[in-house]
Amino acid sequence: MWSLLVVLCLLLCSVEGGVVIEGGGASFPATLYQKWMDEFTNKYATYLSGIHYTPSSSTNGVKLLTSGSINFAGSDIPPESSDPSIVYFPSVAGAIAIAYNIPGLAAPLTLTRQNIADIFSGRVTTWADASLQARNPGLGPALAGKTPPPRIQLVVRKPGSGTTGNFVAALHSFDSSFPGPISANLDWSTLSNITGALVASTNGAVGILVSSLPYAVSYMDLTEVTTSANNGGQVGVANVINKNGDTVLPSTTSLQAAMSIERSLDPSELNKNVIDSASPGAYPMTVFTYIVLRNKFIANDTATARWTLRYLYWTLTNGGSTAIANQFAPLSPALSQYSLTQLQSITNGNQSLYGQSLCDFPPGHPKGCVNGACFLDLPFQDAKAQCICTSGHINVDKSDCSESVRVYRVARDDAFGITSLVLMLIGWAIVGGIWAVVFWCRHRPQIKAISPACCWVLLAGCMVGLCGILPYAGIPTYAMCRLRVFFPPVAFGMGFGMMLMKLWRIYLIFEHQRNYFRLSIGLGDRKSRVSFARNSHLMIGTLLIVLVEFLLAGAWVIVTSPYVETHLDDSATGKVHAECTVEPSKKALDTLLTSVLYVFNAGLLIACLLMAFHTRRAYKRFRESKTMGFCIYIVGVLMIFGLPVLYAIPAKEETTIGIRKLVTCIIIFCSSTGVALLLFVPRLIETFNGDDLNVDKYSLEPRGSSARDVMVSSAPSTYGAGSSVQPGSSTPICMDVTVRKDNVDATWVPSLLCIIPHVDLLLFLANDNVLLSFKMSDVRYEVLQIRPAVVPNPVKRFSAGETGSKVKSRIMLYQNTERWTACMVEFKSGTGLQQLMSLLGDVGKEGDISNGTVVDEVTV
Repeated sequence: MWSLLVVLCLLLCSVEGGVVIEGGGASFPATLYQKWMDEFTNKYATYLSGIHYTPSSSTNGVKLLTSGSINFAGSDIPPESSDPSIVYFPSVAGAIAIAYNIPGLAAPLTLTRQNIADIFSGRVTTWADASLQARNPGLGPALAGKTPPPRIQLVVRKPGSGTTGNFVAALHSFDSSFPGPISANLDWSTLSNITGALVASTNGAVGILVSSLPYAVSYMDLTEVTTSANNGGQVGVANVINKNGDTVLPSTTSLQAAMSIERSLDPSELNKNVIDSASPGAYPMTVFTYIVLRNKFIANDTATARWTLRYLYWTLTNGGSTAIANQFAPLSPALSQYSLTQLQSITNGNQSLYGQSLCDFPPGHPKGCVNGACFLDLPFQDAKAQCICTSGHINVDKSDCSESVRVYRVARDDAFGITSLVLMLIGWAIVGGIWAVVFWCRHRPQIKAISPACCWVLLAGCMVGLCGILPYAGIPTYAMCRLRVFFPPVAFGMGFGMMLMKLWRIYLIFEHQRNYFRLSIGLGDRKSRVSFARNSHLMIGTLLIVLVEFLLAGAWVIVTSPYVETHLDDSATGKVHAECTVEPSKKALDTLLTSVLYVFNAGLLIACLLMAFHTRRAYKRFRESKTMGFCIYIVGVLMIFGLPVLYAIPAKEETTIGIRKLVTCIIIFCSSTGVALLLFVPRLIETFNGDDLNVDKYSLEPRGSSARDVMVSSAPSTYGAGSSVQPGSSTPICMDVTVRKDNVDATWVPSLLCIIPHVDLLLFLANDNVLLSFKMSDVRYEVLQIRPAVVPNPVKRFSAGETGSKVKSRIMLYQNTERWTACMVEFKSGTGLQQLMSLLGDVGKEGDISNGTVVDEVTV
């Protein structure tokens, strides 16, 4: 018990934080990367706390990656690293734009490839240079009156910039004599003709400087130029005349033109193929930017590693439209597939992250979902990830939704479900065994006394209750979601409805009940108000209770329309679970109707408790009341303490849902089997041990118990010569008699004898009080015929009316062989005596009516 509480506490208190992904490096694609990260985080906010990308430089990004500080790096050039675990692939293509700030220049600046090389080599230093004005007639008016002519203010990147490496590669292609190495680590100050150049650390910083400095020029990614211009900066983008002689602006179209001829998929050769392309309309400074990863180590935890790869996968497969909107060009299909292949080969801690689940494959793939889709539309999922099936399909032995739905199925790996089924089978065995033994002993007095027909209803309720475990043990289906609400209330109604009816009958037999079902019976010179309820009436009452339960459950199903909903159980593994639920708009109705069911059954339980309390004085005479009362108390305590624990368990993930279902099944098991065990096992033990039910220590003084209104199965009848009542009949028989204890000092008391065969009971009533009660099956009797003696002065020891020569019919009754319990009963005629004897049978016969002992009055 304590271990279970600890587990529940841990499950209730644990809170799983979202995954955080860290990246950094090249500033060239930083604007696009930020857009991608925002979109991805918004879409998968349930699982991610955030993705961070810190723009700096390509070289710095690779350093951070190899040190383990970030999960992925961005680089504009193939990384220069001796680490064999480094893997890189292209993510997108972009343009290195020539940004300028020339006040007064109306038309866009147009530059040849040679113009660009001359400016950044320091050979052209003023905007008034003839080579520049030849293509830009608007420069003259813009520079008019400027003496000396404005100098070109260069803005360059600090060493380590991948953008610089690609730009210098383009300059070497434009002019093979361009000084300086093709390297991201180029230090512009080392070039002999470069003086006064301003150095910026990122593309964003370049944009700020160019837009704020008149006559400045630099190289940067196109998006940053557009951002600076949109923010009010005085910055423009130059047209470039490409190798084919076309004047082009950097755009998605001109980028794709440069990418149209791909000579190799080797990422180290990609930029060589697109820079200074001769394709018509190609922008000459088109470059690829790369994602860099460390194979075998992406993150310290598998969840972060999976989500890092999922994010990168998403950019390659879903990031195209955002790339175009931000003036980048998506990869061609061939390059995209190459990058995906590289991504899929990545491992983390020697653990392969791709291909372990069918959810890694797109719908329609031979290895993917057959009839459904996965909760996450991303690969790199755990082997436990499952498909969410379309209507008519389910996952039991497989996870690909290839199995058809059946009414009921159990998952083989569901420990909670299998445990619940075992409980149900054990319960069925217990209740079924009790049912079989009770049926076998149904003709024995101890079993007849508790009305076997009513017992069948009680035991059937226990079996139906155990069936309520089925929906919780199996995989949720449309049918089970609707059926599960019927089993518990119907079973509760059958069991406790019948208990209420039986307790009500006991109450009417032994306690005061003045106002219900009274029937006047004329017996001689007085009236006794007696009515009895037979078994069929109890069953009808129980049926009405069950009908109400069924209607309430049916209304709940019709109004709320429960269905199966699939939830992601673990974002790290992708495992899902299905559960029965209702539409959010119907939650209030669900709560209301569920409360009505609980209130109705609570009222039924309280009514049973009250009846058990009021029949507590009948314990000795009718011990079944005590047994039922104890059973009701136990079930009531179980419900009072069990239901709050049940609803305290959250239903948010598979483990807690499984625990909650198991607790539900345990409550059902204990209630159903407990009722059967408590009600019938003691009675069966007495039956086999011959331990008969106790009767009262008899006295002819009223005990306070009233039989004023005794409700049994039909209208009572007095015995007549033509009576068709047979032993075991459910029709009560009432007749006037006189009774006294078998001792000389006892007095005769007029009373009403009521014989109730179907509850195995004889009652002697006087003034609406119970004088004596016997179990018919345990009664022994001796028949006496009394003839008054003829004496001068007879001693009057009997009641009035006994004088004369008439032979009176008397019988001696006692319980089993206990003669001290004996009493004498005198009938007005032998017909009544014969009726009693026919009902008692030959078992208790100790004498013969034809040879009855004839005793003089004075000798008695």
